[in-house]
Amino acid sequence: MSDQIETEVRRAVGGLIGIGAENVTLDEALVGPAARLKSRDLIMLVLDIEEFLLREYNAEFNWFDGGDAATVQSRLRTVGSLVDFVRQRAATGNVVPSPG
Repeated sequence: MSDQIETEVRRAVGGLIGIGAENVTLDEALVGPAARLKSRDLIMLVLDIEEFLLREYNAEFNWFDGGDAATVQSRLRTVGSLVDFVRQRAATGNVVPSPG
């Protein structure tokens, strides 16, 4: 599971900043002065990750569950912190009932 998640996050970030996923490090900043993502790109990344979790793990969640805006920002601090958060949510996120 974790390799798939890390690969997906790196792919999504790389696509948004115009580099190959293999060149995206876990230390890549997503917010703050060192971030190469623009605010619009960050929103696209969040939506992409939500779709990935729903598609691959049938899980959805609210980014603000269990925290305030500062907590959300810490989840989005780096590629590594986002990968860790997504791994946790894939394992424990709210499961969406299967259609039908």
